[in-house]
Amino acid sequence: GMQGMPEAKIPPAWDEGYARGDLLFTDTETRVQYHSMIGNGFFAVEMKPRCQWLHVAGVFNGPDAAHSQNGAISHRAKVPNPLDVSFSGPWRGNGGAALDLRSAAYIVHSRLPPTVSQPMVMLEQRFYAHRSRPSLMVMEFEAMWEKGPDRVSIALQRNLFMQESPDFDARVFHETLDVNGHNVAITIWCGRTQKAESGAGLVDVAVAVPTDLMLSPDRLIQRGRTYVIPAAVQSSTAVSEPRASAVRDLQNALREVYADSHSLSVPDNSAMRAEHQTAWADLWRSGFEVQGRQDVRRAVKSSTYYLLSSANENYAYSLSPGGLASNGYHGHTFWDAETWMYPTILMWYPTLARSILQYRAHTLTGARRKAAGHIPPYRGAMYAWESAASGSETCPRRAPFGAFEQHISADIVLAVKQYIDASGDLGWLNSSGYELVSSVADFLVSKAEKSNGAFHILDVIPPDEYAGPSDDSVYTNFAAKKALQFATNAARLLGHKADSQWNDTAAHMSIPFDKAKGMHPEFRGYRWGTKVKQADAVLLAFPLGMNMSRRTRLRDLDGYARVSDETGPAMTWGSFALGYIEAGEDAKAAADFNKSFANVKEPFGVWTEEPTGGTTNFITGAGGFLQTVMFGYGGLRIHDDHLTITPTLLEGASSMTIRGIWYRGSSFTIDCNRTAITLKLEEGPPLTVADGHNTPWTLHSSGAMRKSATFDFGLSLTLTSPVNGRLYTDFTNTHFDKDRHVEAAATAVTGHHGNQHLYRTYATTHSPVGGSERPKVQWQLPRHFTHQYSNGTAARQKQNSPGLTLCKAAGAVCMSAIIATLSSFLALLAWRDPGMWPWKHVDVYLPLKREFKACHAKVPNSRRSGVAVAHGGA
Repeated sequence: GMQGMPEAKIPPAWDEGYARGDLLFTDTETRVQYHSMIGNGFFAVEMKPRCQWLHVAGVFNGPDAAHSQNGAISHRAKVPNPLDVSFSGPWRGNGGAALDLRSAAYIVHSRLPPTVSQPMVMLEQRFYAHRSRPSLMVMEFEAMWEKGPDRVSIALQRNLFMQESPDFDARVFHETLDVNGHNVAITIWCGRTQKAESGAGLVDVAVAVPTDLMLSPDRLIQRGRTYVIPAAVQSSTAVSEPRASAVRDLQNALREVYADSHSLSVPDNSAMRAEHQTAWADLWRSGFEVQGRQDVRRAVKSSTYYLLSSANENYAYSLSPGGLASNGYHGHTFWDAETWMYPTILMWYPTLARSILQYRAHTLTGARRKAAGHIPPYRGAMYAWESAASGSETCPRRAPFGAFEQHISADIVLAVKQYIDASGDLGWLNSSGYELVSSVADFLVSKAEKSNGAFHILDVIPPDEYAGPSDDSVYTNFAAKKALQFATNAARLLGHKADSQWNDTAAHMSIPFDKAKGMHPEFRGYRWGTKVKQADAVLLAFPLGMNMSRRTRLRDLDGYARVSDETGPAMTWGSFALGYIEAGEDAKAAADFNKSFANVKEPFGVWTEEPTGGTTNFITGAGGFLQTVMFGYGGLRIHDDHLTITPTLLEGASSMTIRGIWYRGSSFTIDCNRTAITLKLEEGPPLTVADGHNTPWTLHSSGAMRKSATFDFGLSLTLTSPVNGRLYTDFTNTHFDKDRHVEAAATAVTGHHGNQHLYRTYATTHSPVGGSERPKVQWQLPRHFTHQYSNGTAARQKQNSPGLTLCKAAGAVCMSAIIATLSSFLALLAWRDPGMWPWKHVDVYLPLKREFKACHAKVPNSRRSGVAVAHGGA
């Protein structure tokens, strides 16, 4: 400790929070190299002793690449931080600093040395970017000491506006606000960016903060009282009048803080803080827990925090590799957003995932402009490799990637596919997504060149950027193939006519494969053994979804693992781990998984791009790591009409839980240990889960129906939703396109006539069914259903019957016997003379897991008709 000052004591609550994985801390902030951040997706700021700048989503300054001069390029604009508040002396953070992940707050403890007139004081500062009021930034502070006077003097310094921003033409204004009858002086900084990209305008930003409120030099501080300084940030990317909005937001916050005070000396921030904490608690309903691997648990929590701090569903500005608090990579959006960060966000926060896609919809004009400006021009939309405000290409011209790394357009379409498959949101596809998808499909068709009966994509840089421009990048070609296939399917889903060239190009796309080695070369002409920068061909199976044998998958993994750069980007090893998990190579998976989050730096879990540095707060790495947890060890796979789940336990873990996974409007949790997997539906419409061996279970989120089901560990589960086929639970006939998947979790019948299926549910009352009993299924076929067939899907559902009295039990047995006798008698009569009965439905007992055929049948020598039901040739 400093001379005359005792060593700092870490608060017990910090140790407890660290043990839970909810809090990260250091005993002194002065030794921290990789600093944390606070943010709410609208603005964010790095938390370091002099954090003089913050960044606002969508606010860039500088030209696009085509209009760049002297190397200037569009970048995140520096906005003055209104709460860059400290105190005289070099003691900030000498008592420790903590990142409270659960409450999304950064806490600083500073020990101020004693003076002649006052004792040593511990000052706690708490900073947060309000989640539900995204324009607000808040600093709370409290002074604590053991003995001496009730009040002490602390000289706080406001560093705001001490230095002009290089990115704005700015002015400073002073106003007085009415706060519950008191006059409060405020300072307002207003700036306008200096240069805009093609297709974008200049941006106005306003920052409002109290001028004197609790910030005057030598203001006396009362022991144990919490003081509050709010500030407001607004931008013309969010509101029409930033200055007026910032002032109004600040005034409302001050009125709330001092609502119960007769003076301005007794603030109460409990309600505003609770609102912020509640918003984050709602986000933390989704998450990951693991027993036996606290290092993984903490890394997952901090990685999720940094992603969420940089994104907000109400501001469609996507994500940048360095996060919102950083100007790393100039704040531009790359394929990192859709390929690495987006998939886990989709499963935990689908509305946030949609905002990432909406950014691409908003920048479609820029993508079309890039395609038309190419020499020779392409049709459709060619998305920028680096995108900022307008979608114009912002990759510096000295780098070749803007011109040649073109797989990003297909990557974006595949992200749209994942969203539609996981959410069923055809409304968004119709309003925003289809125009994007079809425009990219047109670009891919115009880019592909046909030769010897196959289509080739020439002169592109693959994900492995060491390769340079190459022909037939296996990743680029297969991503294009999948994107074109989805474009055709999207047109069908919406009733549009698909361009026949989309399907033709996809069907004949060249996908390089070396038969002699049994491997996929990165591109045509790849020399085996050449060093690779990052994951490339190993991404074919996931996330692109290529079907390949286990032997081929392992050869790709083993072959490229040997030549991948050990100092490459952080997400590479997570891709290898995910592949080895799926291939059943647990030891190799564990080794690569442990390498995948080695770039997480203490004490605040900040990611670096490379093991020794590179871009800090590298949330691309965070996204890749979370993807390995969710889709690797969680085993999730998104398909057109269902979700598969094949969990695998981490090395050293005894159990794990993934909470708040969303699928088709339903949220569920997966719990697994070494013997069992339990799936529990938390909210939303029913889901059906099957393990491939027994009859499916239907899970419900409310009422007395079953909410969870347990299966043997090691099984692969298939999850479907009524939303898959727009199913109904009344007697309404519903038509679907012939090739659309329809699967019912309740008793039902589907028919096929022409190009459509006909689906009709028939409500039944299920009695408890044991593991060896056959479920009773009632069929109902519509009239005039000639020369058709239908497939029935039965579901078994266990129910916990309420306790019956002895009389009720005896009555139930007697009634069952009477019904059985009567049914047998009627069945005998029906067998002797089927033509005499006008019934349109009958009861049929069906063996489990068997396919049935039902067809219309004429009764010989009679005008009556019926239904013949058969299975297995019987």
